[in-house]
Amino acid sequence: MVGQTISVVNDMAEDGLRRAQLWGNIPLSSSFCIRPTHTSAIGIQDAYAYLTEHDSLFSGRDTTFPPLEKSWWEGRIRIKALPLYSRLQYNGHHDFGWQDGPMIPNKGAQVYGNAGLYAKVWIFEGQWAPEWVYAQNSPETWNPPVRIRQGDFPDRFGTEPYQRTFGGQSFVRATAGPFQFNYGTENISWGPSPDVNLLMSNNAPGMPHTSMGTSKPIKTRIGSFEGQVFVGNMAYSGFGYEVGPHPWGSALSDVYRDTARDGLKRVFSGIVAVYNPKWFPGLSVGAIRSIWQEGAIDTTFNSWQLIPALLRNPFGQGAYAFQTGPMDQMAAIFFRYVMPESHVEIWGEFGRDDAAADLEDLLTSPGHSRGYQWGFRKLIPIIGQSEYLDATFHLVQCEAAKELMIRTQYGYAVFYDSDYSNFGQNLGAGIGTGSNLTKATLYYVKNQKKYGLQFDWVAHNNDLIYSGQTPWLATWYGYDFTKKFIDWGISAMYQEKHGNLIYNVRVMGMQTYNWNNWYHPTIGWDPNISTFRALGANYLSLNVFASMMYLL
Repeated sequence: MVGQTISVVNDMAEDGLRRAQLWGNIPLSSSFCIRPTHTSAIGIQDAYAYLTEHDSLFSGRDTTFPPLEKSWWEGRIRIKALPLYSRLQYNGHHDFGWQDGPMIPNKGAQVYGNAGLYAKVWIFEGQWAPEWVYAQNSPETWNPPVRIRQGDFPDRFGTEPYQRTFGGQSFVRATAGPFQFNYGTENISWGPSPDVNLLMSNNAPGMPHTSMGTSKPIKTRIGSFEGQVFVGNMAYSGFGYEVGPHPWGSALSDVYRDTARDGLKRVFSGIVAVYNPKWFPGLSVGAIRSIWQEGAIDTTFNSWQLIPALLRNPFGQGAYAFQTGPMDQMAAIFFRYVMPESHVEIWGEFGRDDAAADLEDLLTSPGHSRGYQWGFRKLIPIIGQSEYLDATFHLVQCEAAKELMIRTQYGYAVFYDSDYSNFGQNLGAGIGTGSNLTKATLYYVKNQKKYGLQFDWVAHNNDLIYSGQTPWLATWYGYDFTKKFIDWGISAMYQEKHGNLIYNVRVMGMQTYNWNNWYHPTIGWDPNISTFRALGANYLSLNVFASMMYLL
């Protein structure tokens, strides 16, 4: 069976398929750890038709407007219009929100749009689904006092409104049995989480790439296997910026347009493998490794030269014996366990940026340059699958361990310590280096409506504090470790379906402490106010997030 995929940027549709597995409606053999998931892996052909027939949040298609599709030769030839999909975002004080493809860090309003066509001819598939982004890109209160050193991560994409089109979720693909060969620009996500994964996620625009792997699990006597090899080209943001810091916290200059690296690419390669043991239905375990070019560009190098390196010993200098210029690597292991009887999934992932020098180094310093995440989700039926509670908890930790302060002879011991980006955005977790995320949600679903609450807590780049890159925090009473840049907020969310339109809106009230690690601009430390800390640059703000999908 040759079927389509659902973009990993389309959070509503992707979540519908994931729910279906928790209900026990689609096979456990599909791990959902290599996405987008090919529908042949879960025994269906049209993902959107499946959702409208089996998921209460998608049911009730308006039959007065039949689907825009046509098929011939018993479905071997097929063409259909993809849903119109859009995201809207408003950030009142500063940027908040990640894992949203080509959308950028932005203050003010931002709009994303995606549409296109899907076609299939025998074993060949093609999808043309370009993306468009417009961001107001308003200036913040003042520029930050220090910016990320390790890579191409502008905090603001220039000083003018931002508008850009991308190839988006487009591809051409051939499928032969359980294998597929693909070229495209669609976003790829590797790992167990529904949104934030450490090494390959949907935070940045999709890069032009070629991939080879499984379209569905390969069954053996000991279980099933999935895998993918990916080679592509990482682009620069097109913007430059002053890193800083200046002594005692003066603001840095504006981000500026930099054309020097326009058109230059950095090569990237990655490999992922997932195993589903026969004796533990619902359990998926896997590993990821990525190698990419950083620093000065060697234009004679290409992605295919990295493929043998993916399978080399990751310890020691032998891991880099292939290189002709500056290279870097990351690796991760993960698991996901689905229990459809109790409608629960749990997941976890552990990654490292630097390779261990040897086994002793790995066992004595496992926290060196590490990042990790874990989470769970449970559906609690009230009336079958038409009325239920949906509860989720998710924790992501990218802040460096104590190694950051004690192990300096081999560089900066942090997760995401180099240029791991495409068009200026992190390929993995959108919170980026030095940051942590805690998220909890509780939603109530009844038929075509969904509403509830979400709690978010984000610590922004704590590594700046603990590595002493904030010199303005040196006060007369010592270094002020209380000036951590923290956002936390509570959101109210509502989702509903009207005819062929599905939309959701999330309104968030957010409290920010010590924005960009700043003190309050006019109020200093005063023992009559507090004997513990000077007042930080604290703000209350409103953020709004919305998604809309119209089924054609």
